[in-house]
Amino acid sequence: MFRGGVRREAAEQVADATLAVLSILVTKSLIRRSGDGRYDLHELIQQFAAEHFSERPEEQTATQARHGSYYLRFFSQADGHLRSSAQREALAELTAEMDNFRIAWDWAVTQGEFALIEQTMRTFAMFYDTRGWLQEGLDTLGRAVTSLETTHGQSPPDRTIQVALGHMLASRSLLASRLGQYEQAQAMLERSLAILRPLNEPRALVEAITFLGMAVELTGNYARALELYSEGLEIATAIGDRWFAELCRIGFTGLVSITLMMVKPENAHEQWQSVVADWRAIGDPRMIAIGLNLLSWNALTLGRFDEARAALEESVALGISVGDRWGLGFAYRGLGIVAQVQGEHLQAVDIFRKSLDTLTELGARQDVARVLAEMSRSVFALGNDAEAERLWRESLRIATETSGTFVALEALAGFASLQAKRGDREHALELLLIVLNHPSSIQDTKNRAEILRVKLESRLTPRQIEIAQAQARRQSLDQVVNELLGKLS
Repeated sequence: MFRGGVRREAAEQVADATLAVLSILVTKSLIRRSGDGRYDLHELIQQFAAEHFSERPEEQTATQARHGSYYLRFFSQADGHLRSSAQREALAELTAEMDNFRIAWDWAVTQGEFALIEQTMRTFAMFYDTRGWLQEGLDTLGRAVTSLETTHGQSPPDRTIQVALGHMLASRSLLASRLGQYEQAQAMLERSLAILRPLNEPRALVEAITFLGMAVELTGNYARALELYSEGLEIATAIGDRWFAELCRIGFTGLVSITLMMVKPENAHEQWQSVVADWRAIGDPRMIAIGLNLLSWNALTLGRFDEARAALEESVALGISVGDRWGLGFAYRGLGIVAQVQGEHLQAVDIFRKSLDTLTELGARQDVARVLAEMSRSVFALGNDAEAERLWRESLRIATETSGTFVALEALAGFASLQAKRGDREHALELLLIVLNHPSSIQDTKNRAEILRVKLESRLTPRQIEIAQAQARRQSLDQVVNELLGKLS
């Protein structure tokens, strides 16, 4: 039954193989004991045993059930360790058992054991996200959702099955979001909420609410994101879920202090230090790294470059230690921006490329678009206008395909600087006004756009400014993007 080896505890519970039995089998060279305390079979012995096992269907069916139940419960019990200082060890244990988990998952889907599957959801989402197995996780959950709906319909009457469906949709949405599939993720989450809200199931509901907050934030709907983070924080606090309470706090604080800059940077810095301290108390290395990443942005706003760099370097070290490639990609992105702000553009481009390589490998398309837009600023500063234009074009294209409105606006601000350099000041001003007036523009983009706007208007006549303003009012963002991409292609 086992694949990829087996721990002694699993062998005893699934196959009734006590330590004495295992020792005898090792002595007879029928099984092998590896250096990490696991047991496995030679491939030929595995095939021979499987052939004979298939001749005993009742015993095989019973063993498959024990195997499936054991590994799904094993995964569900790992969630607490995954979100603590034991994260590295938990990741290593779960990774070693992946072949067994995949077999157990397939058994559970085939047998309709959706309650067992539901118990693994928190571990599943955290584990696949951290490992960067985004497409595999998305496909695996997709097959389970399809099987559930085929068996029970899209609106199953049984409460346990409803919870399983709502929870699977929420977990699947996280992986879809990482891949830049925000419209699909939002659709999954809206359906998940419609299922979970009437059931009074806060453990799963807080996930759906938080993940929807993340998804709508990344598509530029900041007002709704703030509402969802606030609701998620309230629910998580009520049920004593400290991890999700802090995740909602990160989302809320990030929107208010970094994206919208609704508080003074000095006050925001204290909030971010508090966030990082709370994550250190929880002990989750991955979330400490994310907190440090966000703290660095505020330090950068305050001109504390050494502090920002130190926070990001620790974030890189933590990302490497747990194998979190998404977090690592964002930490490299932050280091690239620190170098860029200090005028070290060659170094910035090199670091941005590390971020791009990591995020491209993951398939995190909107994140790739974001880094492309930011790297283009350094390429432009180095005088390579043609390459900067190409990168902004690619960023704009991907941002449009992934509903990344705030990324598209950042790319438009880049095109405005390019147009201004080429002498087309009216068109540059028109693009800047669209960026400045759009509700999805983040404050950092607006700040750069505003500086260039003032510079351009000082060189234009009142009539030219009036024409640019009228043109900006007449055109939607989609029209401008489509026209710009059409011209560039």
